[in-house]
Amino acid sequence: FGPKLGAKKRPEQMDFQRQGFDADAIARFVADQTEVHVRVIRPPNYTAPVVIGLFVALLLGMLYMKRNSLDFLFNRTMWGIVCLAITFIFMSGQMWNHIRGPPFMITNPQTKEPSFIHGSTQFQLIAETYIVGFLYAVIAIGFIAVNEAADATSSHDKKQGTKKSSNPLSLFNVPANTLAIIGLVCICVFFSFLLS
Repeated sequence: FGPKLGAKKRPEQMDFQRQGFDADAIARFVADQTEVHVRVIRPPNYTAPVVIGLFVALLLGMLYMKRNSLDFLFNRTMWGIVCLAITFIFMSGQMWNHIRGPPFMITNPQTKEPSFIHGSTQFQLIAETYIVGFLYAVIAIGFIAVNEAADATSSHDKKQGTKKSSNPLSLFNVPANTLAIIGLVCICVFFSFLLS
């Protein structure tokens, strides 16, 4: 190897805490140190197509098994619940979480207390998404309860209770006035939580 011409140099080390240890970071470090460019080739990820295929197969199998009783496809209440669930998912910020990949919650380094809601308006935690989605759902249930209470009083005045109501809230046998009060309390309390 021959005699050393200069002082002893410190060996190059990659700081995994700062740069990470995935293949791209290591290839970048090798390229910076040796000017040798390493091509990173990843295998294809078949997780999403397999999960979607299994879900479609399960759905088609269920439709095939219940082909004689497909009345649930024409059920307005079921489709309303599906539409509300999709609306709550998107309004709560789940798509933002899917794109950005935030943590579930954060811990304060000084006090070690967990925080489920981020202090900034430019960031959102996954737990915050669940909380906001729950608040939207309870507010919507409150509006539905007020609407059903109004329908129950108007139909009671017209028909004097001869026909049984087909709404899902009629299963609880709650008087219309009580249903309206419960709905208004849900709207007021949980909307104030949403604003705070």
